[in-house]
This record gives sequence, C-alpha cells and structure tokens, in this order.
Amino acid sequence: MRRREFSRTLAVLGTGAAFSSAGAASSAADPGSITDVQGVQVGHFTESRRPTGCTVLLFGEKGAIAGVDVRGSAPGTRETDLLNPVNTVQEVHAIVLSGGSSFGLDTASGVMRYLDERHIGFKVGNAVVPIVPAAILFDLGVGDSKIRPTAESGYKACQAATSGRVPEGNVGAGAGATIGKMFGMKQAMKSGLGSASIRVGNTGIVVGAIVAVNAVGDVLDPDTGKIIAGARKPDGSGFVDTMARIRQQYNNWCGGHQRRAQQDPGRESRADGPRRAGPHHQSGTFAHGWRHHFRRGHRGSHNACVARCDRRAGRRRDGARGAAGGHECARHRGATELCGSSGSPIASRPFPESQSYN
Repeated sequence: MRRREFSRTLAVLGTGAAFSSAGAASSAADPGSITDVQGVQVGHFTESRRPTGCTVLLFGEKGAIAGVDVRGSAPGTRETDLLNPVNTVQEVHAIVLSGGSSFGLDTASGVMRYLDERHIGFKVGNAVVPIVPAAILFDLGVGDSKIRPTAESGYKACQAATSGRVPEGNVGAGAGATIGKMFGMKQAMKSGLGSASIRVGNTGIVVGAIVAVNAVGDVLDPDTGKIIAGARKPDGSGFVDTMARIRQQYNNWCGGHQRRAQQDPGRESRADGPRRAGPHHQSGTFAHGWRHHFRRGHRGSHNACVARCDRRAGRRRDGARGAAGGHECARHRGATELCGSSGSPIASRPFPESQSYN
C-alpha cells in the first residue's frame, strides 16, 4: 500500500475509533498512557522548591517523525520550525514540555546533552546533533518565580524516563499548571499533566496523548458541555462560567451605549463627521471596531461612544485632538479593548467586579 493511501486509511480508522469504545486500548477506568505506543519513554523532573518542572519524551536511536501546530497569542517554543515538512530534518529524538515560561526552554539543552552522550541524534559527518523540540507553559505566578526548570532539570528527566505508566497530576510540566485564571489567581484551580491512549480496532495502531493543561478559561465535558474545571466563584461554591460572564459584560456594554444613543440621538450625527485618527484609532483598531459594531447593528452606539470620548478628551471643533487624544475615560478604554484590532468581542483581560461597562 502506498503511503498516501495508508494515511487516508489511518484517518478513517482513527475517526471511527474515536466514536467507538470497542476498539479502545483502555476502558474508562484505565485510560492508558502515551507509553502504550511502542518505543516511547517518558520521564519527569519535578522541582521540590516550588511547583514547576519538565517532562521529556524519548524516542530511541531511530527517533520519530513529528509535526507541530503552534497556536495561541504567546507561544513559547524551540526547534519547532524544523518540523516543517519542507525542511531537511524528518525525525526528532526527544520532545520536552516544561514550566518556567521562556526560561523553561533551557531544559532542552540538558536533554540534548543526555542524547549526545549516547551518540543519539541527526548525523552530520562524524558528529550527531540531537533534535529536541520543546514547548513551555507560564507558571511563574505560582511560588517563587526565580525558581525555574534548567538544563539540569531536563537531564534528570531523561534519567527518569521509562516505558511504564506515566505518572500524572502535579508532576513534571504539570506541577505548576493552573486553570480558570480569567478573574485572577484567587479564583483559579490547580491543573496538571495527563496522558491517555486508544487502540484502533485490530490494526495494531495505538494513538497516545500527553498534555499539560494551563488554560486561562474553563474545561468543558465535550459530551454534556458541563464545566468540569475552571474559574471558581469568590466563595468557592461553584464555577463562574467564564464565557457566560464575558458575554454578559459585553452585552451590558453594548446595551448601555444603545440606551444612551436612544436618549440623545444627536450624538450619532455629531460623531458622523470626519475625524483625525487618534492613538486609539490607529490602523486596524478603529476600522475593525467599526465593522464589528456595524455587523451587529451597533454603528450608532459606537459613534456615541466616540463622541462621548471626544468630549472627555477635549477634542477641538477643527477635528484635531489634544496630546492625550483617543479614549480617555477608563470606561471607554475598556470598550476599545473589547473591540480590539481583531474585531473580537472577547476581552484581553478579566472584568473587575467593581467596574461596570454599561
């Protein structure tokens, strides 16, 4: 069977296995581990002085073919560009997950040293270069931020690597992981590292996964939509529901501007005239914000917002702005962040309980 045909077959089988428990390598009571995939070893180093650490996956002398999909607005990675299919290197010899933010990328140096001592790596003449992609998570807000995983941490994780069941929870890269941080760390929950595997029917194919969860939002059950971990209420009695709160605050903000526009229709006409771009209306911010409101029928409310902010900023009749310019009041600085340059209604920071956007 040609490689492309095999890949298509595998994709179909994998999709079927995801919806069928008959072919699973593990039951609900035993979800398995990524080490169920032959040739994979996993080791942790967990820092004893504060919650942080790193996790290493080793693939032996032959290595493993790997790919990558880097997402998020603040990724921290190393050597992931090598995994582009058009580049020379096809195999990786280890993968590192680490806490410590960007400082944690140093753990890959320790893993390279461990592999180099065993002459494992990409052969370049008489030398070998271990290929070790790495990714980090931000856990510097938990404990002393000066304590971070180092190259020695990566080396020790390699020494601890085995093909046995992967320890899970507050270990390795998951030691400092937290979840539900949109409203501050006081309402966040502890997270960690987990692993699982599934067998694709009787094909002999095993799909394994390992993940350190450090989400700012909530984790939902994909079947029921119920929150199983995330931001807690201030009294700890339940979950806040981060997305519901964001939508509520956004709708309150839009509704407030609609009411003000209805009470003073002249605001829209006063804001319709030409204006010179100010600090908060540069490039895409104003344009995207405008389109964002126009799509939702809120053009008038955005104009009212601009007119009100213009008056607070002391905008002159000739259209010029003062040195400060733009959205001066805290209320409308928040509104500008909500619009953002992407036109997204999701705020880039938590909504304080004491601040209202309506």
